[in-house]
Amino acid sequence: MKLNILPGSLARRAAGNYIRKKSYAGSRNRKITNWAEAKSIAFLVDGHDPAALRMLLNQLHAYAQKGKKVHIFGYVKKLPPFEEDGIYWFTNKDLNWAGLPKPSVLKALNIQTYDLLINTAEIKVSTLHYLSALSHATLRIGPYAEEWAECYDFMIIQDPGETVPELLKKAEYYLSTFNKQYAPVHGTTD
Repeated sequence: MKLNILPGSLARRAAGNYIRKKSYAGSRNRKITNWAEAKSIAFLVDGHDPAALRMLLNQLHAYAQKGKKVHIFGYVKKLPPFEEDGIYWFTNKDLNWAGLPKPSVLKALNIQTYDLLINTAEIKVSTLHYLSALSHATLRIGPYAEEWAECYDFMIIQDPGETVPELLKKAEYYLSTFNKQYAPVHGTTD
């Protein structure tokens, strides 16, 4: 008798069940945070492409220069491309058999509650989706993928060929429109 369960799908199912059992993973009261009001932002990054990562880090450091407290958590399979820049790196050694981060990684992420958590990695990097779901961030943001909807509070559609900096600009735009008091439209009478 042949089983139709692939090891990857079994691991994903086990990880999904684990995440759903965590009381803070899906049932927390979420708060929409306006971009201007967000003080601390955690970014989840994929370290497999050093050139793309360097460009992304330049943008993330620009946020820090604008007064945001930026915290970066990076995932790479074996060795980090570079160890400076204050990135908390974790590798496959820091994951369990289902691809879930071990307690040491979760402890590092959940030392503080961030106003925003933004996953900048490609959709295929499941480990960062799991980390997002298990975080204590007030608002979790990631790229749109129906199969990962339980890991985020707000998902943004990434157009084909769209870069991560463009995705971050979209996130800034959408978050800037939340919780705003709208001025009356010109030419209307009350």
